[in-house]
Amino acid sequence: MAVSYRTPTPTGDTLIWGSDASAATLKETTPTREHIFSLTNLQPDIRYWYQIDLGQKEYFNSLPSTGEPLHFAITSDAHFGSDDSQNNLTAEMLQQIANPANHFNLLFSMGDLVQYGFNDSEWQTALQAMSVATETIPTKYAVGNHDTLLGGLNRWETYCDPSGMPLQNGTQLYQRFDDGNVHFLVIDLEWSAEDFNAAQSAWLEQQLASIPKDDWKIVIGHGYYYASGSVVDGWKWYDNPETIDKLTPIFEKYGVDMVFSGHDHQMELLQKSGVSYVIAGTFGGALDRQRTYTSPESVWYSSTNFGFADVTINGNHADLVFRGPDGKAINSFTIPKN
Repeated sequence: MAVSYRTPTPTGDTLIWGSDASAATLKETTPTREHIFSLTNLQPDIRYWYQIDLGQKEYFNSLPSTGEPLHFAITSDAHFGSDDSQNNLTAEMLQQIANPANHFNLLFSMGDLVQYGFNDSEWQTALQAMSVATETIPTKYAVGNHDTLLGGLNRWETYCDPSGMPLQNGTQLYQRFDDGNVHFLVIDLEWSAEDFNAAQSAWLEQQLASIPKDDWKIVIGHGYYYASGSVVDGWKWYDNPETIDKLTPIFEKYGVDMVFSGHDHQMELLQKSGVSYVIAGTFGGALDRQRTYTSPESVWYSSTNFGFADVTINGNHADLVFRGPDGKAINSFTIPKN
């Protein structure tokens, strides 16, 4: 893991971190605005702390041991900067996720964190809001189409996955990381399949092929595959033939268990050929209009609730709960291992 942050002017900072058993000091030798402190050799199920320049101590828990339940929150499409976003509800959700009593091990944000990726003030507002949770919960971002607008990709890379961050496998835009027998593959799927090029496709297949059959395989990205929806300005916001044709055969071939996405501002669970597709694009951006098309793969759908997905991987099944801003369950499902 790493502690990463930015300062308005270059500084040479010191980070002290550790647990009840030991502590270590990391010092920057050159002043910089981009601060990245790598925390290595973490042991499972340990409460760690870190402190920047003798400031306030922040605490986080390392990931569970292999075979123990893994609990994560996942959501998308806050759209900070949009006039019709409900970021007061985003704040409520972040408080729920950050609450130590709820015991989240990880947080995933699947894109469209801001409305206009080129607007630096929107990034500042969004990241300040996210820090309620990201200061204490390991967080991974996926890139969305709004994040990259008009040169926004450079800002997304700077703020969400700066160069120099520890990288287990992949690139800044698509990566894999593992927690025991649970494997996450975060992909670059910003709008449709236009960014899913040959290099990323080969990487994804190689990674999936290397994961043992009985392990959990979870794919995370912004764009959706199967989905209910409606036609907006001539665009069909439902079952996307490009992503379905290019990616779902890979998911089915290698036994992917769950695929998470946003882009559509709705909650939905869909299932096809053993793969569960979860849409959770309800983190504050204006909700989609009620569907006029129902995907044949749809199990459950809602476009009337803001919220996030709460997932616990527990042995050979996953508990999936869609929660509202107040943390109350809207609906829940048990997803068997594929």
